[in-house]
Amino acid sequence: MKQDQVKQMTDGMAENAFRNACCVAMQFTIFRYLLCHQTDRLNGAEKAQRHRELCSFYTGVFTGKDPETAAWQHQDVYDAIHRRTQARLTDHLVQKIGFDPKGGGDLEQNARDFFAIFHKVALGVAADYPDTCTCKPI
Repeated sequence: MKQDQVKQMTDGMAENAFRNACCVAMQFTIFRYLLCHQTDRLNGAEKAQRHRELCSFYTGVFTGKDPETAAWQHQDVYDAIHRRTQARLTDHLVQKIGFDPKGGGDLEQNARDFFAIFHKVALGVAADYPDTCTCKPI
């Protein structure tokens, strides 16, 4: 390969890198979200805070803005992510990811499964808001 040539990632590699980056960025938030759903650690305020962080993150990803700024400037996108992830995942943790509220399950597997569903649902929202979710570079 010549010095002036740069190898490019394939679309699949770029998609995997994006997915991995989102997973790494949200890993702590997802673990905290799941932990505060355990019976002996129930914490409604933290549940709401962590769900807000996840939805704000994806709103920021789609708009190229700081997540908190994006969440209030693009409330429609934020609300859609929140509603859909709640309807398809967060209100159904036991059924969707096998979450054990008593703490007996595999939390790491639960977190991977949670991320996979949340990420897919959030990306679906972006497709419904093409004028807002342009994935502008920061």
